[in-house]
Amino acid sequence: MRCRTPALAFRATTPACSLPISPRLDTTPSKAYGGTGLGLSISRQLSELLGGEIGVLSDEGEGSVFWFTISAREARLEDMPAAAPVREAVFQPFAAVPRVLLVDDNAINQKVGLRLLTKLGCEVDVAGSGPEAIALATAPTANYNIIFMDIQMPDMDGVAATAAIRKVLGAQCPPVVAMTAYSMQEDAGRFMSQGLDDYVGKPVKSRHLYEVLHRWLRPARPAPPQPPAPTPAPQLN
Repeated sequence: MRCRTPALAFRATTPACSLPISPRLDTTPSKAYGGTGLGLSISRQLSELLGGEIGVLSDEGEGSVFWFTISAREARLEDMPAAAPVREAVFQPFAAVPRVLLVDDNAINQKVGLRLLTKLGCEVDVAGSGPEAIALATAPTANYNIIFMDIQMPDMDGVAATAAIRKVLGAQCPPVVAMTAYSMQEDAGRFMSQGLDDYVGKPVKSRHLYEVLHRWLRPARPAPPQPPAPTPAPQLN
């Protein structure tokens, strides 16, 4: 590519894949594919805003090459901002180890959620689908304190899985928290009107998970300071 403005070009090759650069917009709870299909559409808009373009070369059965260009000036070391010190958040421990059921059909989301919840002091079981979540939550030995439920899953979505769990457990059902990429305020209200108790958006962060856990499972309160022992009265001879 020849131009007066410096440009960067990127190429990514995928095997046996053919996808148009347009959104799939699969926003149904029971989705057949991961995500909503907006990634390529957003990437195209970002490329154009940065003075470049995006495209795909695809041969059926052979693979696809996705490419994009952007205009950029060369970075200089003196332009780099000073790195701000990172402070680790301090979370108050819970009185008892929370037993958590994490439901998500995506393996990466499972690993991220498992790691974050474990660091918060939780004992976590993972379910990869709605039917598996129902089996774990309603097992005779199940004693979960809270369930984090993905909404968009194939075969059975999170709303249907929650309804099935509540039908079996009744009043003994633990709080069920929607954990999903739906990020609008009306989405949170819609999920709670459909039987879920709370909402946390993706990508999840430790602070957001702790806030939800704190709402439903109070952390241990620090013991009050003990008053000093009284000084014995002096003995008179």
